[in-house]
Amino acid sequence: MRVMLKPFQKLSLRLQSQLDNFEKIYIIPTKFGIAFFSVNFISFIIALAFGHQFSYIFSISLLVIFVTSAMITNQYMKNILVKTTQSFVISSSSDDVFLPISLENHEEEVVDINIISVEKNIEVQSNHPSCESQMPLGKKSVGVYETHKLKMNSTYPLFLFKAWKSVDLKASVVIYPKSSLVQRNEGSTTNDSINEIEHIKYRVGDNLSKVDWKIYARKGELFSKVDIGNNAQVFIIDESIILKYGDDGLGLVCHLIHEHIKKGHAFIFKTIHNKDVNYTKTLPMVNLLKDLVKRNYDQNT
Repeated sequence: MRVMLKPFQKLSLRLQSQLDNFEKIYIIPTKFGIAFFSVNFISFIIALAFGHQFSYIFSISLLVIFVTSAMITNQYMKNILVKTTQSFVISSSSDDVFLPISLENHEEEVVDINIISVEKNIEVQSNHPSCESQMPLGKKSVGVYETHKLKMNSTYPLFLFKAWKSVDLKASVVIYPKSSLVQRNEGSTTNDSINEIEHIKYRVGDNLSKVDWKIYARKGELFSKVDIGNNAQVFIIDESIILKYGDDGLGLVCHLIHEHIKKGHAFIFKTIHNKDVNYTKTLPMVNLLKDLVKRNYDQNT
């Protein structure tokens, strides 16, 4: 008997998993929709009372519009896809945090949606099937946040119904403590043993992580950063500053790493065990920042 039930148990678990991952959509009539339905109801009563052919046609037409509007609004909300355009966001705890997002709707040529976060609401409207926006998350406490809950709603196309759903966005948001030591720059020194960087025109197949986007913004042309072998200064960021200054030290070290990530500059990280680690790529830098915040701030709290 158990052997016979096994396939059904597997099917039941698979269906349950799909239901858990499914974005539930809720829909209710708006005030305008309730007024519209009231007119429809009154016209139907008049049609029954007087039996006029035009009244029947008018009532049925209003009902078809009402039901069709509910179906279109529900389907429209299903078709709207929202995702983050960056895999990570880094900010100081003193700054407002914004999460870059994109919205897509390949079934319609219109994006008309309200997005609600804990901080505030934003309205996104576009005459194109896709668009980008900045979702304000407000000021957040120090930590690493991987999931961000948003609510979306829309009354498209006739404002008779409002449909909404909740969305979980995946992106690493790293918040490090504000530091009074930032201006003093105590956590870093320089070393003259790292190669200088020059720029060459981008060629198809080159690593996109080496592209200098600031030059692209100014000139509209793609240039890649390349080592040319001359002596140049590179920062050495010392982890021991965290032990010396606590949260202020953690904020300073994270600020320095953040600045190097934004500028695309390499640095050497000197650990508390006097081990020098060379960081030249963005992802390892971000992972270092996340690890520092998790380890040090969790210990302090």
